[in-house]
Amino acid sequence: MMKILPTFVLTTKTLSVLKLKGVALEEISYEDDPCFDLPSLKLLHLKSVTFTFYKHIRELLSACPILEELEVKDLRLAKVLCRNREVLSLSNLIRANISGDYIELDWFWFHNVQHLCIKLEWTYYLDAMFHNLIHMELIFDFRYPDEPYKWSFLMKFLKNSPKLQTLIIDEVDTVHDYGDRGEWKDPEIVPECLLSHLTTCSLGNYRRTN
Repeated sequence: MMKILPTFVLTTKTLSVLKLKGVALEEISYEDDPCFDLPSLKLLHLKSVTFTFYKHIRELLSACPILEELEVKDLRLAKVLCRNREVLSLSNLIRANISGDYIELDWFWFHNVQHLCIKLEWTYYLDAMFHNLIHMELIFDFRYPDEPYKWSFLMKFLKNSPKLQTLIIDEVDTVHDYGDRGEWKDPEIVPECLLSHLTTCSLGNYRRTN
């Protein structure tokens, strides 16, 4: 049974590092807001953490005004409602490591990061710009028919990351037959980062272990 996180942890004003794993926030109604106040927090790791509603994820991050590093894996919701799209400004965030297929986080939350590592199990609509991003690690781990669109997603990401210097791509080896749709096609316009900034590129492939 998942443990309930003591509420005082999320209102400790002197806390600078917080790592949560396999816990749930106390369940509350949608109208009531939990109390989050972490003005000194710089590092936040969330692994297999259950929130009551999606908006509580946004409220937790909003309560960390100087957050510099965020790692998220397999977040869950106790109750699912249609989420409102509200812009969250994490202006001090430098590093983000995002994985897990339970909840789609908003790309706009990470628009200021310099280092980004993300594991994709399906492609998302990408409409955010990453003007400060210099290091990107991208893991493709498609179990469903999104694989043919990975290259178009990658090209969109490169276009939206004009200062990118390091690009690392790993792909989990999954056998699908989607014909020519999965092939690379040269772009009509070369992204700015490929022309002026990219210095390191690494491509890898490995087999799924489960």
